[in-house]
Amino acid sequence: MCERCDAPPLAALRPGAALIARARAIEAGLPGERVTEAAFAVFFGARGGAIPWPQYQRLLRCRDAAAANLPRGPLRCEAG
Repeated sequence: MCERCDAPPLAALRPGAALIARARAIEAGLPGERVTEAAFAVFFGARGGAIPWPQYQRLLRCRDAAAANLPRGPLRCEAG
């Protein structure tokens, strides 16, 4: 976004269902201890709370990998 644009509503900043599903699939395929459902809910903004650091790091890696594999639409400013 540019300085002329208004901030999007908070709901627009939340990840989409495709990203969450892909991150869950990636996480399920990793070796080691699985992330809890509560940590998934906190990480993706469905509820408040804290996440243990090892689970946060694992979720962050999965989210980044999932985002890299999803198509992105073009970004453009309509205000200018």
